[in-house]
Amino acid sequence: MENTIPNQAEQPISQPIVSAPVAPPPDEQKSKKNKVAPYVLILFIIVGITLGGIAASVKSGIKTISEPVVTPTTTPYATPTSIVHTRESAMATDSAFLQTEAQIASLTAQINSIQIQDTTLTPPTIELSLGFSK
Repeated sequence: MENTIPNQAEQPISQPIVSAPVAPPPDEQKSKKNKVAPYVLILFIIVGITLGGIAASVKSGIKTISEPVVTPTTTPYATPTSIVHTRESAMATDSAFLQTEAQIASLTAQINSIQIQDTTLTPPTIELSLGFSK
């Protein structure tokens, strides 16, 4: 029994089999092509809002420019006010009403003459033993 090691030259050389790329089904191709990254959509939304804001501000600026400025007109003379003289009511001339008005005026004068602050008083001193002394 002879042990012979086969020579490498005797073995056939085979090339690795490379398969052709397999195309995914057409449904998957369409879904991959139609798919847009979310950041692109957000970018389009931000750009759209910005352009809309700019267009609105330009439109309002043009509108305010086209409107003429109206200055208020002043009259060169003072408008006289009319003073309407009315008769006093019967109650205003009643003696009880007049006496009440006099008493109210007297009470108001007394309240105004009272000095609210007394200068002879000293503010209170509060002694609390909190234990801070040495």
